Amino acid sequence: MYLSVSRGKKPGLFSTAQLRQNGEGKAIEQWQVPRGPEDLSYDGHNRWMWGLGEYVGYRTVYAMRV
Repeated sequence: MYLSVSRGKKPGLFSTAQLRQNGEGKAIEQWQVPRGPEDLSYDGHNRWMWGLGEYVGYRTVYAMRV
């Protein structure tokens, strides 16, 4: 699973996570992304994860190879 987490005025986090059978899990890897990360879109053919930041003054579109 991939997820993004906003941390207020700090850079956001992009994480991979693995869930156990009971539905619990934890982040396995984390990378910093621009402030206010929101939506994610995955391009499975090329293995790119696209994201965007929605904070005023920090509206960015970014891509990462996953």
